[in-house]
Amino acid sequence: MVFKGKKHSEETKRKIGEAMKGRIFSEETRRKLSEAKKGRKFSEEHRRKIGEAMKGRIFSEETRRKMSEVMKGRKPWNTGKRGVYSDETLRKISESLKGRKLSEETKRKMSETHKGRKFSEEWKRKIGETLKGRMKSEAHRRG
Repeated sequence: MVFKGKKHSEETKRKIGEAMKGRIFSEETRRKLSEAKKGRKFSEEHRRKIGEAMKGRIFSEETRRKMSEVMKGRKPWNTGKRGVYSDETLRKISESLKGRKLSEETKRKMSETHKGRKFSEEWKRKIGETLKGRMKSEAHRRG
Protein backbone atom coordinates (compact mmCIF):
# COMPACT_ATOMS: atom_id res chain seq x y z
CA MET A 1 0.00 0.00 0.00
CA VAL A 2 1.82 3.12 -1.21
CA PHE A 3 0.82 6.34 0.50
CA LYS A 4 3.38 8.95 -0.61
CA GLY A 5 3.60 12.35 1.01
CA LYS A 6 1.00 11.67 3.69
CA LYS A 7 0.94 9.96 7.06
CA HIS A 8 -1.65 7.44 8.17
CA SER A 9 -3.65 8.50 11.21
CA GLU A 10 -3.38 6.37 14.35
CA GLU A 11 -6.92 5.11 13.71
CA THR A 12 -6.04 4.05 10.15
CA LYS A 13 -2.86 2.33 11.37
CA ARG A 14 -4.94 0.41 13.91
CA LYS A 15 -7.45 -0.66 11.24
CA ILE A 16 -4.68 -1.83 8.88
CA GLY A 17 -3.10 -3.77 11.76
CA GLU A 18 -6.41 -5.45 12.59
CA ALA A 19 -6.98 -6.39 8.93
CA MET A 20 -3.50 -7.97 8.69
CA LYS A 21 -3.79 -9.99 11.92
CA GLY A 22 -3.83 -13.74 11.41
CA ARG A 23 -3.16 -13.49 7.67
CA ILE A 24 -1.20 -16.44 6.31
CA PHE A 25 1.29 -15.52 3.61
CA SER A 26 2.25 -17.86 0.77
CA GLU A 27 5.73 -19.37 0.63
CA GLU A 28 6.63 -17.00 -2.24
CA THR A 29 5.43 -13.91 -0.37
CA ARG A 30 7.39 -14.96 2.72
CA ARG A 31 10.52 -15.42 0.60
CA LYS A 32 10.06 -11.95 -0.96
CA LEU A 33 9.55 -10.33 2.46
CA SER A 34 12.67 -12.09 3.73
CA GLU A 35 14.76 -10.92 0.75
CA ALA A 36 13.54 -7.33 1.13
CA LYS A 37 14.73 -7.21 4.75
CA LYS A 38 18.15 -8.79 4.17
CA GLY A 39 21.19 -6.53 4.36
CA ARG A 40 19.26 -3.76 6.11
CA LYS A 41 21.48 -1.52 8.25
CA PHE A 42 19.98 -0.32 11.51
CA SER A 43 21.10 2.90 13.15
CA GLU A 44 22.93 2.74 16.48
CA GLU A 45 19.86 4.15 18.24
CA HIS A 46 17.56 1.57 16.63
CA ARG A 47 19.89 -1.28 17.65
CA ARG A 48 19.96 0.07 21.21
CA LYS A 49 16.15 0.17 21.28
CA ILE A 50 15.92 -3.42 20.04
CA GLY A 51 18.36 -4.45 22.78
CA GLU A 52 16.30 -2.64 25.43
CA ALA A 53 13.11 -4.34 24.22
CA MET A 54 14.75 -7.77 24.43
CA LYS A 55 16.23 -7.23 27.90
CA GLY A 56 14.71 -9.40 30.59
CA ARG A 57 12.68 -11.43 28.11
CA ILE A 58 12.07 -14.97 29.31
CA PHE A 59 12.27 -17.56 26.55
CA SER A 60 10.36 -20.84 26.63
CA GLU A 61 12.25 -24.12 26.99
CA GLU A 62 11.55 -24.92 23.34
CA THR A 63 12.89 -21.55 22.16
CA ARG A 64 16.00 -21.93 24.32
CA ARG A 65 16.57 -25.42 22.88
CA LYS A 66 16.27 -24.05 19.31
CA MET A 67 18.66 -21.18 20.08
CA SER A 68 21.12 -23.68 21.54
CA GLU A 69 20.94 -25.87 18.41
CA VAL A 70 21.58 -22.89 16.13
CA MET A 71 24.64 -21.85 18.13
CA LYS A 72 26.22 -25.33 18.28
CA GLY A 73 29.40 -25.62 16.24
CA ARG A 74 29.85 -21.86 15.91
CA LYS A 75 33.19 -20.46 16.94
CA PRO A 76 33.25 -17.42 19.20
CA TRP A 77 34.19 -14.20 17.38
CA ASN A 78 37.49 -13.89 19.27
CA THR A 79 38.76 -17.47 18.83
CA GLY A 80 42.46 -17.39 18.08
CA LYS A 81 42.65 -13.60 18.26
CA ARG A 82 45.22 -11.91 20.44
CA GLY A 83 45.22 -8.33 21.64
CA VAL A 84 41.43 -7.97 21.33
CA TYR A 85 41.25 -6.06 24.59
CA SER A 86 43.50 -3.15 25.48
CA ASP A 87 45.67 -3.36 28.61
CA GLU A 88 43.37 -0.82 30.25
CA THR A 89 40.27 -2.94 29.52
CA LEU A 90 42.00 -6.09 30.83
CA ARG A 91 42.96 -4.22 34.01
CA LYS A 92 39.34 -3.09 34.49
CA ILE A 93 38.03 -6.62 33.97
CA SER A 94 40.56 -7.93 36.48
CA GLU A 95 39.59 -5.30 39.07
CA SER A 96 35.87 -5.99 38.66
CA LEU A 97 36.36 -9.73 39.25
CA LYS A 98 38.59 -9.39 42.34
CA GLY A 99 36.93 -10.10 45.66
CA ARG A 100 33.71 -11.48 44.18
CA LYS A 101 31.93 -14.15 46.19
CA LEU A 102 31.18 -17.37 44.35
CA SER A 103 28.27 -19.57 45.39
CA GLU A 104 29.02 -23.06 46.73
CA GLU A 105 27.36 -24.52 43.64
CA THR A 106 29.62 -22.48 41.33
CA LYS A 107 32.71 -23.55 43.29
CA ARG A 108 31.61 -27.19 43.05
CA LYS A 109 31.08 -26.91 39.27
CA MET A 110 34.48 -25.26 38.79
CA SER A 111 36.10 -27.99 40.86
CA GLU A 112 34.43 -30.75 38.81
CA THR A 113 35.57 -29.11 35.57
CA HIS A 114 39.21 -29.01 36.67
CA LYS A 115 39.39 -32.55 38.10
CA GLY A 116 41.60 -34.95 36.19
CA ARG A 117 43.25 -32.15 34.23
CA LYS A 118 46.83 -32.84 33.12
CA PHE A 119 49.35 -30.02 33.29
CA SER A 120 52.52 -29.91 31.21
CA GLU A 121 55.87 -29.74 33.00
CA GLU A 122 56.32 -26.15 31.81
CA TRP A 123 52.91 -25.21 33.20
CA LYS A 124 53.70 -26.82 36.58
CA ARG A 125 56.99 -24.91 36.69
CA LYS A 126 55.21 -21.61 35.99
CA ILE A 127 52.61 -22.27 38.72
CA GLY A 128 55.41 -23.14 41.16
CA GLU A 129 57.28 -19.91 40.37
CA THR A 130 54.11 -17.87 40.83
CA LEU A 131 53.37 -19.42 44.23
CA LYS A 132 56.94 -19.11 45.58
CA GLY A 133 57.28 -16.39 48.16
CA ARG A 134 53.53 -15.96 48.68
CA MET A 135 52.28 -15.62 52.22
CA LYS A 136 50.49 -18.75 53.33
CA SER A 137 47.47 -18.65 55.62
CA GLU A 138 47.72 -19.69 59.31
CA ALA A 139 46.12 -23.04 58.49
CA HIS A 140 48.89 -23.84 55.98
CA ARG A 141 51.66 -22.84 58.39
CA ARG A 142 50.34 -25.08 61.16
CA GLY A 143 50.05 -27.93 58.61
